[in-house]
Amino acid sequence: MGILDAIRSLRHQSKSSFEVRPDSKSLLFSLSKDQFDECLDGKAEPFVTHQFVALKMLEEQGAAEQLANGFRVFAADAVCLDQENRELLGLPEPWPGSFDVNFIAQTTRSGFEIQCSLCFLDGAKTRQYSLNGPMLRLSEQETYLPDHAQWTILDAVKWHHDLPGEKRTEYNNLLAVHLLQEAKKEGARIQLAHFEDLETAVPGSVGVAGRLADNGDLFLLPSFENLGAEEMDIEKRLGQLSDNPVASFRVKNKIVLLDESRFNAAREIIEHRRIPKEQVQQFLETPSAYLDASLVNLELGFSFRMHGATEFKHAYFGRTDAASIEWFQLIEQPKERPAETPSKLERVIKELDDVYAFRERMEDARHAGAETFPFNEYEFSLSESAKLEAELKEIETQFETNREETHEQHEEDKEVLSKDKPALLTTDIDTHDEALPECLSDGTNIDFSPWAQPIDWSIVKRSPYPHQEQGVRWLLGHMDGALRHPRPESGVRGCLLADDMGLGKTYMTLVAMALFLKMRKDLWLSTGPVLVVAPSILLDVWNQEVEATFHQSPFRDIVTLQGKELSKFKSAKGNEIHGDGGDVRYCLKVGGRDYPIDRLDMPNRLVLTTYDTLRNYQFSMCSVDWSMVVFDEAQAIKNPNSLQTRAAKGLRSGFNLLVTGTPVENDLRDFWCLFDTAFPGYLRAYQDFRKQYMAPICNAPPDNVGQTREQVGKELREHVGEFMLRRTKEENLKGLPEKRIRLGAPVPSVSSSQIKVKHAPNLECMMEGRQRLLYDSIITATLDAQNGGQKGAALKGLHQLRDVSLHSGIMDGGVLPEPEKVLDIQAGKGESAKLARLLLLIDEIRDRNEKVIIFLINRRLQRYLSTVLQMKYHLPVDIINGETKGQGTGRDPKTRHTMIAKFQAQKGFGVLIMSPLAAGVGLTVTAANNVIHFQRHWNPAKEDQATDRVYRIGQERVVNVYIPVAHHPEMPSFEVNLNTLLSRKTDLKDAVVTCPDVSPDQIYAQGIFGHSASIPKQEPLGMEDVHEMPWAHFEALAAELAVRAFDAEAWLTPASGDRGCDVVVMSANHGNMLIQCKHSGKGAVSGEMASREVHSSKPFYEEMAGCKFQRLIVCTNVKKISAKENEIKKIYGVEFWNGGAIKKLLAKNPIRQSDILSRLYADRFTEKA
Repeated sequence: MGILDAIRSLRHQSKSSFEVRPDSKSLLFSLSKDQFDECLDGKAEPFVTHQFVALKMLEEQGAAEQLANGFRVFAADAVCLDQENRELLGLPEPWPGSFDVNFIAQTTRSGFEIQCSLCFLDGAKTRQYSLNGPMLRLSEQETYLPDHAQWTILDAVKWHHDLPGEKRTEYNNLLAVHLLQEAKKEGARIQLAHFEDLETAVPGSVGVAGRLADNGDLFLLPSFENLGAEEMDIEKRLGQLSDNPVASFRVKNKIVLLDESRFNAAREIIEHRRIPKEQVQQFLETPSAYLDASLVNLELGFSFRMHGATEFKHAYFGRTDAASIEWFQLIEQPKERPAETPSKLERVIKELDDVYAFRERMEDARHAGAETFPFNEYEFSLSESAKLEAELKEIETQFETNREETHEQHEEDKEVLSKDKPALLTTDIDTHDEALPECLSDGTNIDFSPWAQPIDWSIVKRSPYPHQEQGVRWLLGHMDGALRHPRPESGVRGCLLADDMGLGKTYMTLVAMALFLKMRKDLWLSTGPVLVVAPSILLDVWNQEVEATFHQSPFRDIVTLQGKELSKFKSAKGNEIHGDGGDVRYCLKVGGRDYPIDRLDMPNRLVLTTYDTLRNYQFSMCSVDWSMVVFDEAQAIKNPNSLQTRAAKGLRSGFNLLVTGTPVENDLRDFWCLFDTAFPGYLRAYQDFRKQYMAPICNAPPDNVGQTREQVGKELREHVGEFMLRRTKEENLKGLPEKRIRLGAPVPSVSSSQIKVKHAPNLECMMEGRQRLLYDSIITATLDAQNGGQKGAALKGLHQLRDVSLHSGIMDGGVLPEPEKVLDIQAGKGESAKLARLLLLIDEIRDRNEKVIIFLINRRLQRYLSTVLQMKYHLPVDIINGETKGQGTGRDPKTRHTMIAKFQAQKGFGVLIMSPLAAGVGLTVTAANNVIHFQRHWNPAKEDQATDRVYRIGQERVVNVYIPVAHHPEMPSFEVNLNTLLSRKTDLKDAVVTCPDVSPDQIYAQGIFGHSASIPKQEPLGMEDVHEMPWAHFEALAAELAVRAFDAEAWLTPASGDRGCDVVVMSANHGNMLIQCKHSGKGAVSGEMASREVHSSKPFYEEMAGCKFQRLIVCTNVKKISAKENEIKKIYGVEFWNGGAIKKLLAKNPIRQSDILSRLYADRFTEKA
């Protein structure tokens, strides 16, 4: 049964459902008050519970808001609902036809009109329709809910139609046309008359691009974001912008729309476009001296590392100690076409290692968005990447065949600005890459001692734990040293607080911060504002912690630089040029001269902001004298080549504190970068650091890498000494209850975890039934695909094994069983052995009247599990994942913090589902003392962070951590192999080096696909299997049947945008075929719609394939076809393969599950097929 049929079946059995009605701007879903209260208590009937969970998920995503007895889904969100949600919520399908638009009069006239007709599949047209909210209504009986692209068309036409004559300006007329064109790009079927070949574009913002002339002069050009035009083409059209304000200008076949602000910004740049050679450097340092401050405002007064604005260049190169591949995220890079060889490479490539190093630098620079990158004292432009790669291949071949040639010497080329796109501007800092400034000491002679004087703890509401008092004294010792022994010539002094999660780092930081401000005041130093930079989810946490920590706040006030408060401090007088491709951001109100009262940088103020905001407003932020800067979850600035890291290092601060529970997540470059922000120079220049600490790991023999990493890590930890504080809960929270970890697999002897892990045989979940059948089929199909030379087969196979190990119903968009069936534990084991065991485990927790958090990444399974648990236990089960907001809004104040507060306050038994990806920071859930890792994360540190939401200060009960593991009866399973790899982790107590994420290469090396001999021969598929398979597998079945029954070649069409055809068949003896598949269970199939779809696809595929298709086929597993559908198939000339026909074809042509998967691995139909 397909998932849509399962929903229809539930709806048919249900006695009630949410009532749906549109209003002018949304869709309203409502129940009676009693029914809605049952939903809130988790006691509603199954189908209503399904609907309720779906609406709650939309609410958490910000796409809906809860009302008294229901929900409101806003029009712009309703049209984005997928087919599953539409069916579940009782919403109609999108408009099946197309649109035909006619334009009356010229866009420059107020009489310009847009006439839109709906085109039916049979060619008929109508303009008689209406919009009721997002609903498209043709009659009382015929209503549709447009998809997003269709809604863009209908909404744009309505918006323009409602404009009064005086508002139908050229700009608004062209804007309406632009929206229609955007809808077509999104996939809407629409005819746009003469605007088919004339594109409109609305630039996102106006920035500055530079072109360096041969004589050294710099010519400024307006850069229009998202325009996709060459600067030279824009330069040819600058005359169009020199007259009075215009609504548009033409670039080739593109009309660019300009509102007044964009026009004025462009004019300002044009009028000051030439910068003489001798003034170029001065312009980069002080652009406000050349551009009108009312339009462009770069406020200077930067830190010692921040010298002004400069072109972004990639730096910090060389092999690292990390494995950079992540699970299931491999992307093959497109190969460039060979081009002419630039001779400059011949000078810098001296050996084969140089080829690899050069490629690495070029790729790093490309990912970082840089324009140029250095290599061996030469500068290379990414605009020449194709040429560079061509010569690299040639040189590599020469080295590999031991052919040596003499290369002529060439003069060093001058550094040039890329002509492909505007220079990337960022803060100009000393990178400390290859060398340190002469004035910068390494700090090794700086003495340190913890603060020994009495601390006034009366300012805080709660007494510190012993380790917290020790931490505060450690912080104050460093702060006192920064005040009494400043580094005026070399910059900030700071430290790294890297305590284990759950030890109260925020509390220690706030107490030390308050005392630091008092120390500054006692020394008659200015008490400037304090800046905290953190992930957005933590901004509320910092606000709450200030109130929870102090009797009276030590700060003048707290400003959260986000949303409305950010708007409050935006300067109305100018724009700020920053990184992303010349993007434009408003300046912030800083500086007492210009903003004596309402400025951001008021004394003694606590400013909370995000890393994104710091990056976007880096020049304004770097112009402030901060008393202190705190970087919370500082791993966000571990990459020295990211814009937000450059901005962080450019801040001017009296003291920098970096706070993180994971000082190293990937490689030691992360650690160097963090220290280069906290205490610049302490770990020397990057290249020196790399040679001393990273090279030994890179050069170690494979069997000695782990030992080398551990030894190097301990040496580095000893070197940083008192400038990093790293402590664990187990050592410092003596009153913390026991943590018991129960694992559904033998505990590997290589595990170095400090916590005792015990093997729990009852958590071994043996796969059987359909789950094992699919698992075995994946192994067989993957091996066949690899033997056939198919690229990416192993990666796809690993992905499928991961899904099937969780539940057989989530593979390839499969069908999850009705929740009632899952409650039959024995019957459900064949679909998911882990889910069956999970329900028994939760029963045990319920009997103890305790709470549990289930960690699960797959969002579809999250929602399904929430529905199952609500039905079983009759209580609400919330989901917290990446779509759950970190901060509330006026429309929807619900956040992950309010959800957790509700869960914490709930008495007795309770269940919460969380993604480990969303649980990494800022969440405390000590009301739960049970954790179930239903789906493992491939980074052990992330998994530990998730557990630490429960195991932290405030936990009073024994914490039970359960890790069920799916097993295979004949071979080590995917999850057994994964568990073995995850267990190989390094203890962080004495080292700063962690193991990287588990990679596909590692698990593949475990021999997971090397056990095909253990797989029993599969039985051919029967009709029962056909009814249960996912729709994607049904399409593959149709292709396999066509190949075998008609001696043909067949291809599946692309998964999206198939134009109404799922399978293309080429047969010399039986005629070429187009097949449209409709999979169903108990529900019916719309033969009329399927016939129309495959019929309408014929012209497209005939043009694409360059041949005729003689047969059109609708393939469905439904047994009976109605008399009406038999008539329709005659009209369209369509054949029907129903359930009976498929059964006969299977009898003559046996097909196994592995054949289905092999078909899905094969290439899809393209123009070349």
